[in-house]
Amino acid sequence: MIKYNVNTCDQIHNEFMVHFTKACENKCAFCIDAMNKGIKPQKPDVDKIFESIYAHKDNVKDVTISGGEPCLYMEELFDLVTRIKEQTTLNVNVISSLPTSCWTKRELFFQILEKIDGFAFSPQHYKEDIADKIRGRKSKYNHQTLYKML
Repeated sequence: MIKYNVNTCDQIHNEFMVHFTKACENKCAFCIDAMNKGIKPQKPDVDKIFESIYAHKDNVKDVTISGGEPCLYMEELFDLVTRIKEQTTLNVNVISSLPTSCWTKRELFFQILEKIDGFAFSPQHYKEDIADKIRGRKSKYNHQTLYKML
């Protein structure tokens, strides 16, 4: 059974949460996915995910796509977001830590941002050296540059 009501501080609304992937390039100590050793990262099956969302489209208002890290699979994310926006009236939100692919595939990343209704990202920290320690790895690009572009 799927539960639709989600409490968001001051209201209750209907939301469909999509756990797009378990994969992430970060190694954050507090990550829920990192603690679940039983599920291996795999490429998202956009057809199955969309079928599930479409089947429940009349019971929800919003779809939130999170991970792991959904932006690691930028083409698949673009495909899913496009299908949702073209075939439903649902609001689409994405939660991300802005992995390297957001920088190396900036054009596609910004196309996704143009389609969705909300985007939440976790910079971890405004100082890159501290953020690298939190993420558990050295960043492959300057996040501050991307933040300014957003």
